[in-house]
Amino acid sequence: YAYVGFESAVIPAGETKNPERDLPRALLTSLLICTLIFVSVQFVAIGTFPGLASSERPLADAASVFMGSSGGFFIALGAVISILGNLNGGFLAASRLPFAMAEEDKLLPEILAKTHRRFQTPYISIILTSLPVLILTIQSSFLSALTMATVTRLVVYAITCVSLIILRQRKDVPEPQFKLKFGVVISLLSIVLIISLLTTIDSRELINLLISLLIGLIMYSTFKLLRSLKKY
Repeated sequence: YAYVGFESAVIPAGETKNPERDLPRALLTSLLICTLIFVSVQFVAIGTFPGLASSERPLADAASVFMGSSGGFFIALGAVISILGNLNGGFLAASRLPFAMAEEDKLLPEILAKTHRRFQTPYISIILTSLPVLILTIQSSFLSALTMATVTRLVVYAITCVSLIILRQRKDVPEPQFKLKFGVVISLLSIVLIISLLTTIDSRELINLLISLLIGLIMYSTFKLLRSLKKY
């Protein structure tokens, strides 16, 4: 779960002035910075705390070794700040996606595209995306929610990789300003890796994933059908 979430930066692309130029730069820069931070933290933790593998709170224990008793406090404080930032970005992406689908592509009811008169925020979309999250959070454990969030993201990543391969073959698609070298090869390798990761989930997680995908497919198909009927 710690390595996912970077795709959230792409969802509010409609709010940026030059998304084709700025988003690839921001995405790659953020991935590079996060990679350096993760590698540095792991390097320091492994080098300072020999019993890292058997610890239930490895970062806090490692910080206590080279920072003293206050090390655990700073790690906990950093975790709280990180969680708040994660929630902020998560709710932005979760509410912006149905808003964009309703406003630009008309794939969801137009009510989701309504914005607040004063704050100009998609408040209907925010409410309707926050309620299911709150219900699932109350009814499920932290570990199961974490697993479900990660598994569904892997499916999205796989679909994105497949889309890149298809779009590269089409001639009617405009040439992008940013084009990843060896994009097809990287996508194929990513698909293989994602499939291998998905094979490790248990039957309960697989059933939850299939139910989520089925609900999304039914909603998409229903609104698409209603939209086509309105034309006639």
